[in-house]
Amino acid sequence: MNVALALAEASSCRASNSWRGDLAVTYKADGSSLTEADLSIEEMWRERIRRDFPWHGILGEEFGSDAGASAYTWVLDPIDGTRQFATGLLNFASLISVCREGFPVLGIIDLPLPGVRFVAAQGKGTIFDGRVVRSSGQREIETSKISLANPDSFTGDTALVMSGCERRGSSGCSMAAHRLTARFRED
Repeated sequence: MNVALALAEASSCRASNSWRGDLAVTYKADGSSLTEADLSIEEMWRERIRRDFPWHGILGEEFGSDAGASAYTWVLDPIDGTRQFATGLLNFASLISVCREGFPVLGIIDLPLPGVRFVAAQGKGTIFDGRVVRSSGQREIETSKISLANPDSFTGDTALVMSGCERRGSSGCSMAAHRLTARFRED
């Protein structure tokens, strides 16, 4: 966990400094935005991971996949929300996760400009800005309060349930390492 936290800290500084400067935006083949900060942060992360864990795999947003010889793979997105980042908006994050045999065991969502960080580790729960995240104890998703960045990404029965939740209120929700993690507040 210490290496992942060090990566988050280093990228937070770099992303903040880049955001305050003149950002040149290019575009990937799929039409998504790309900045020098995306590339330099992922390069920095990969160098550190290769140095400390040369046998681990790496799957990154900007440079693709490097297979490793162990069960561990780092999943990296240096600037999640590059379009917002490049236009001077505050709603972007750096995402770091470690998966063991395809299942997330560590995840970090770092929000550089408000200066807060979510850290979750298997068996240890989730910490937000130094505080333990707790659920409300609500047992029925239909009566829970959830806010989704993109509710249209759900289909079928899940879309029906999520759209019902969206109409009733909000809380917080983030997508990381292909798993939806919802943070519920007491009703």
